Amino acid sequence: MPACKPCNNGMNKDEEYFLLTVAAEASESNAAARKVILRIADQHLTGTQPRVWMTLRLAESIYTGDSRAQETIVLGSVVGVKADAARIRRVLETIARGLHFLDLGVPAPPTANSVIECSPARWPDPLLAAAVHTIGPEFRYRGHYDGASSLWALEFYETFRATVLLG
Repeated sequence: MPACKPCNNGMNKDEEYFLLTVAAEASESNAAARKVILRIADQHLTGTQPRVWMTLRLAESIYTGDSRAQETIVLGSVVGVKADAARIRRVLETIARGLHFLDLGVPAPPTANSVIECSPARWPDPLLAAAVHTIGPEFRYRGHYDGASSLWALEFYETFRATVLLG
């Protein structure tokens, strides 16, 4: 699928970071995400060029904290991942641009502004009626287009959700 240079160059590290971060977040409840984590960790530690730095950076971003129902009610300890928001946003925008081309047959304008929300409480109304498309067991999306912009609902491993507005 065609892409402009800023969208297609230099994304390998960001995409790998995104995959690791999202899979780590979902790995407790999703077997496919656990397999991804194990595969990438094995590649990093035993490959021809071990990339221990990536595994260490991911390990540094893992934290333990309290899960709270309200400010004063502690439900228990949880494990989470502190994510690099700029890297996550770049990958989500690139995915939305690719879906724009896949569904509409034309690239999203390279100057189109994007608005990205991770973990939305609910999908925006225009997306509720949109068809759900599945790509493998790990990814589902919905799209809505109004001519000047496109709106995307992205879901990874049934746990990580984001909306992306291009336009």
